[in-house]
Amino acid sequence: MMITKQKINEQFRGGFSLFDGYETVELVPESKNNQDALLWLWCYDANFMPADFTRMSKSFQSKIIMELLNRNKLKSVPIKVVIDGLVIAEDGRPVRPYKYKEDD
Repeated sequence: MMITKQKINEQFRGGFSLFDGYETVELVPESKNNQDALLWLWCYDANFMPADFTRMSKSFQSKIIMELLNRNKLKSVPIKVVIDGLVIAEDGRPVRPYKYKEDD
């Protein structure tokens, strides 16, 4: 499986703050569970490790989801659509941000 790294431009930013300060993104295979992919991205954005999130209670996980949706004014949008809109998925793959400058 090929991992593709791309420079972040306005196409990726999409009016959201998720990619602020990031130089590149990595396109990766989509998670089996779209909700997990969204939560992973939220945790990454908030400097949480994904494992920390999985240890949280379901009710607190739900609060995190709602906070992300509210923060981006997408409260009524289904999770999968939020991922596509927030992350600019390409070929069904979500984008993971990387906060370092790419070496050539």
